[in-house]
Amino acid sequence: AFVASNAGGYILNQLLKLYFHRARPESPLVLSHGFSFPSGHAMGAMCFFGSLAYVMYFTIERRHVWRILAVLACGLAVLAMGASRIYLGVHYFTDVVAGYTAGLCWMAVCFSGTEAWVRWRDYRAARRKAALKAAATRAGALLLALLMGGWSEASPSPYPLPQGGEGVARAILRRVYSSVATRV
Repeated sequence: AFVASNAGGYILNQLLKLYFHRARPESPLVLSHGFSFPSGHAMGAMCFFGSLAYVMYFTIERRHVWRILAVLACGLAVLAMGASRIYLGVHYFTDVVAGYTAGLCWMAVCFSGTEAWVRWRDYRAARRKAALKAAATRAGALLLALLMGGWSEASPSPYPLPQGGEGVARAILRRVYSSVATRV
């Protein structure tokens, strides 16, 4: 998410600058070139320090004070970058606000995708684990039934099955027992 946020933010900023074609203000302090809207520095700072704050927030687990201080420091760095662009006279206030907004929206897209991927990965791992457990339970039941000498409808099951899986297990055992009985 960190790399995607910063690289994608740069590309998005260049596309927005090409779309809006807003000229820069005249500045006596700095010579600058290119289009003004949205501010690339403000958007880059929002993407970089916002991603850094996101990563630090989730990696600093034990010390909540450090977690808050890290996020605040990143927020102050973003504000300082925007203020410096206005002070130097290379951007209008609206350019900086648009850079912050575009960076924040792009970060939301990146982090939503990251969170969705993490949850999907965890969901798939839990489903895989449950499927292996169910398969092992059914295979063990099948093996036990074969070792005990077969299966009949009248006799009760000599092994416990998970609740709700009795119908499936009986069908599997019937098929396997009938195929074993026909071969013998």
